[in-house]
Amino acid sequence: MNVTNKRMTDRITSIKVIGIKTLDTIISVYNEDGIKAASLFDNKIVYTWEMAVSLKNLGMSTANPVKFAYNVRINEIAPTWKPTVTEGPGGMKTMNFIGGLKSSPNPQYATDFWGEYILAKK
Repeated sequence: MNVTNKRMTDRITSIKVIGIKTLDTIISVYNEDGIKAASLFDNKIVYTWEMAVSLKNLGMSTANPVKFAYNVRINEIAPTWKPTVTEGPGGMKTMNFIGGLKSSPNPQYATDFWGEYILAKK
């Protein structure tokens, strides 16, 4: 898992942000804009994702609580290998995997989750 987590954190370098007018759509994970995200797999291959967004970016305050909603989308992750079947002499079939078996043959399908809350008054 350590190797997988290191590979993932090395390759994930940006966060896509929609709906915050003062920010670009794509920002660095190392930003100073009050948006942080982190994720890791544990030893049972359970994925944990954490996010923090400053209330200032959302135009919100605990002094004046309002209802807000969030939506998180996870894009589909398809395997990087593609099997090809070739037929040889006598009808014998051979299966080749282009790209090798470096990734899981089980894709991660796109999904999303959301919530709706009201901030507590400070």
